[in-house]
Amino acid sequence: MELKTKIIEDSLYVKIIGELDHHTSEDIRNQVDSLLTSNNLKNVIFDLSQMNFMDSSGVGMFMGRYKKIKSKNGVPIMINIHNSNRRLLQMSGLFNIYKEYANLDKALIAIRGEEDE
Repeated sequence: MELKTKIIEDSLYVKIIGELDHHTSEDIRNQVDSLLTSNNLKNVIFDLSQMNFMDSSGVGMFMGRYKKIKSKNGVPIMINIHNSNRRLLQMSGLFNIYKEYANLDKALIAIRGEEDE
Protein backbone atom coordinates (compact mmCIF):
# COMPACT_ATOMS: atom_id res chain seq x y z
CA MET A 1 0.00 0.00 0.00
CA GLU A 2 1.12 3.49 -0.81
CA LEU A 3 -0.48 6.90 -0.34
CA LYS A 4 0.05 9.92 -2.50
CA THR A 5 -1.25 13.11 -0.94
CA LYS A 6 -1.37 16.77 -1.79
CA ILE A 7 -3.09 19.82 -0.42
CA ILE A 8 -5.35 21.69 -2.83
CA GLU A 9 -6.80 24.86 -1.31
CA ASP A 10 -8.70 23.67 1.80
CA SER A 11 -8.84 20.03 0.68
CA LEU A 12 -6.66 16.98 1.19
CA TYR A 13 -6.27 14.82 -1.92
CA VAL A 14 -5.44 11.20 -1.06
CA LYS A 15 -4.64 8.59 -3.72
CA ILE A 16 -4.70 5.06 -2.30
CA ILE A 17 -2.45 2.69 -4.23
CA GLY A 18 -2.76 -1.03 -3.53
CA GLU A 19 -4.86 -2.74 -0.88
CA LEU A 20 -6.96 -1.13 1.83
CA ASP A 21 -7.39 -3.89 4.40
CA HIS A 22 -6.86 -4.64 8.09
CA HIS A 23 -3.09 -4.45 7.57
CA THR A 24 -3.11 -0.98 6.03
CA SER A 25 -6.25 0.85 7.21
CA GLU A 26 -4.78 2.06 10.52
CA ASP A 27 -1.72 3.51 8.79
CA ILE A 28 -3.90 5.31 6.24
CA ARG A 29 -6.16 6.61 9.02
CA ASN A 30 -3.19 7.96 10.96
CA GLN A 31 -1.61 9.65 7.92
CA VAL A 32 -4.87 11.23 6.73
CA ASP A 33 -5.88 12.43 10.20
CA SER A 34 -2.44 13.92 10.79
CA LEU A 35 -2.53 15.85 7.50
CA LEU A 36 -6.09 17.05 8.04
CA THR A 37 -5.32 18.30 11.54
CA SER A 38 -1.87 19.79 11.00
CA ASN A 39 -3.00 21.72 7.91
CA ASN A 40 -6.48 22.61 9.21
CA LEU A 41 -8.13 21.16 6.11
CA LYS A 42 -11.88 21.00 5.68
CA ASN A 43 -12.44 18.52 2.82
CA VAL A 44 -11.01 15.18 1.77
CA ILE A 45 -10.91 13.70 -1.73
CA PHE A 46 -10.08 10.00 -1.92
CA ASP A 47 -8.84 8.90 -5.35
CA LEU A 48 -9.54 5.17 -5.68
CA SER A 49 -8.23 4.74 -9.23
CA GLN A 50 -5.35 2.51 -8.07
CA MET A 51 -6.96 0.84 -5.05
CA ASN A 52 -7.19 -2.79 -6.09
CA PHE A 53 -8.80 -4.32 -2.97
CA MET A 54 -10.77 -3.21 0.07
CA ASP A 55 -12.25 -5.11 3.01
CA SER A 56 -14.45 -4.07 5.94
CA SER A 57 -11.50 -2.36 7.66
CA GLY A 58 -11.39 0.00 4.70
CA VAL A 59 -15.08 0.74 5.14
CA GLY A 60 -14.36 1.63 8.77
CA MET A 61 -11.50 3.91 7.75
CA PHE A 62 -13.76 5.80 5.33
CA MET A 63 -16.54 6.06 7.96
CA GLY A 64 -14.16 7.58 10.50
CA ARG A 65 -12.83 10.15 8.03
CA TYR A 66 -16.42 11.05 7.11
CA LYS A 67 -17.18 11.87 10.76
CA LYS A 68 -14.02 13.98 11.04
CA ILE A 69 -14.79 15.95 7.87
CA LYS A 70 -18.46 16.48 8.70
CA SER A 71 -17.50 17.85 12.14
CA LYS A 72 -15.66 20.62 10.23
CA ASN A 73 -18.66 21.16 7.90
CA GLY A 74 -16.51 19.82 5.08
CA VAL A 75 -17.19 17.60 2.10
CA PRO A 76 -16.03 13.96 1.89
CA ILE A 77 -15.53 12.85 -1.73
CA MET A 78 -14.49 9.73 -3.65
CA ILE A 79 -13.28 9.88 -7.25
CA ASN A 80 -12.17 7.43 -9.94
CA ILE A 81 -13.94 4.40 -8.46
CA HIS A 82 -13.38 1.11 -10.27
CA ASN A 83 -16.28 -1.28 -10.69
CA SER A 84 -14.37 -3.92 -8.70
CA ASN A 85 -14.72 -1.75 -5.57
CA ARG A 86 -18.12 -0.25 -6.33
CA ARG A 87 -20.20 -3.13 -4.99
CA LEU A 88 -18.65 -3.11 -1.50
CA LEU A 89 -18.91 0.69 -1.36
CA GLN A 90 -22.60 0.49 -2.31
CA MET A 91 -23.39 -2.34 0.12
CA SER A 92 -21.63 -0.53 2.96
CA GLY A 93 -23.71 2.61 2.46
CA LEU A 94 -20.68 4.82 1.86
CA PHE A 95 -22.31 6.30 -1.25
CA ASN A 96 -25.00 7.69 1.06
CA ILE A 97 -22.44 9.81 2.92
CA TYR A 98 -19.64 10.42 0.39
CA LYS A 99 -20.13 12.39 -2.78
CA GLU A 100 -18.80 10.70 -5.89
CA TYR A 101 -17.27 12.44 -8.89
CA ALA A 102 -15.61 11.09 -12.02
CA ASN A 103 -12.32 12.91 -11.49
CA LEU A 104 -10.43 15.51 -9.45
CA ASP A 105 -11.45 18.48 -11.61
CA LYS A 106 -15.16 17.73 -11.16
CA ALA A 107 -14.69 17.26 -7.40
CA LEU A 108 -12.90 20.60 -7.02
CA ILE A 109 -15.59 22.38 -9.04
CA ALA A 110 -18.23 20.92 -6.72
CA ILE A 111 -16.33 21.92 -3.57
CA ARG A 112 -15.97 25.46 -4.86
CA GLY A 113 -19.72 25.55 -5.54
CA GLU A 114 -19.24 26.10 -9.25
CA GLU A 115 -21.18 23.05 -10.45
CA ASP A 116 -24.41 23.49 -12.36
CA GLU A 117 -27.44 22.34 -10.45
